[in-house]
This record gives sequence, structure tokens and C-alpha cells, in this order.
Amino acid sequence: MAMWKEEKKKRNARGSVLRGQGYEILGIGFVLLLLGFGILNLASPDREFSETENRMLEQRPDVQLSSVADGRFMKSFETWQTDQFVFRDGWIRLRTAADRMLGKKESGGVFLGEDDCEAIKGKRILIVDDVISTGESLHALEELVQTAGGIVTGRAAILAEGDALKRDDIIYLNPLPVFNADGTVKE
Repeated sequence: MAMWKEEKKKRNARGSVLRGQGYEILGIGFVLLLLGFGILNLASPDREFSETENRMLEQRPDVQLSSVADGRFMKSFETWQTDQFVFRDGWIRLRTAADRMLGKKESGGVFLGEDDCEAIKGKRILIVDDVISTGESLHALEELVQTAGGIVTGRAAILAEGDALKRDDIIYLNPLPVFNADGTVKE
């Protein structure tokens, strides 16, 4: 009996050492991951526009003594970090997919209620957007309509730009020129 207790103490001692080393490795890995993302964020060029969210993104703020003193710099810096985070669009798509799998009725501020689902179910639906560029928002809406039981029969927009001009599954009224930073039209 005493031999068995002694053997159990040795195994527990080995296990706690291994668990301690595991936590150290996990901690070091986490710190390296944070540093890696930080370096990638600082090295990546700023994007001006998010196609996924259809909005302008915050640009890197200028450091000025007055803005640092009154707190405006840190507020702008936090918004910039959030907007310019590496792989941001991928994280947004992942979150939306996870929300859908969990059966949530809201994702990123977009709601679809039961009344809306009943109104759409079994109906032929035309999806209309104001401006189509990559078609991601149109695709997300199409998935939402299909999830609610609707049948997407067409896709239309007032204006189309970029890759959307080449698609034959979207009807649009006019092409929207894409401009360079200097104001000239991109070819």
C-alpha cells in the first residue's frame, strides 16, 4: 500500500511539471502570436475602403502633441487599429458564418425577423443594391434570402464598378468609374 502511494506521488509530481511546461509554451506561443499580428498590422498598407462592410476605413492618425494631450490621438489610433486589422474581412466572414451556424437572427447589426422569413418563404425574390463592386454584400443577402426559404430570381443594381462590370448575372443601369487617388479615372 505504501509503495502504491509513493508511485502515485511520483506520477503526480511529473504531471504537474509537464503541465507547468505546457502553460509556459502556451504563454510564449500566445505572446509570439500577438507580436506577429502587431508587426503584420504595422507593415501592411492601409486600405481606404472595405468592400465587405461597404464603408470608408480609418487611416493612420498623425501624431501631434495637442491630439495626444487631449486624447483624440488614442481614440483615432484605436479606430485605425480596428479598421486596418490584418485579415479583417476574413474574420468578419468567419464571425457571420459562426453566427448563422448558431442560429442567431442578427449578425453585424443585420436582423431578419420571423415575420420577414414568413413573407419571403417560397416567394421569388429580386435582390437590388445601390452599387455593386465585388458582389460580396449581394452574395450575403442572397444567402440570407435562401436561408429564409426565398427563391432568388435576379440580382440588380443602380451602378456597378470593378469586377461586377464583367458579370452577366447582375443587371445594372450604369457603370461607375473607379478613380485613382489623383482624381483620374482608372483604366
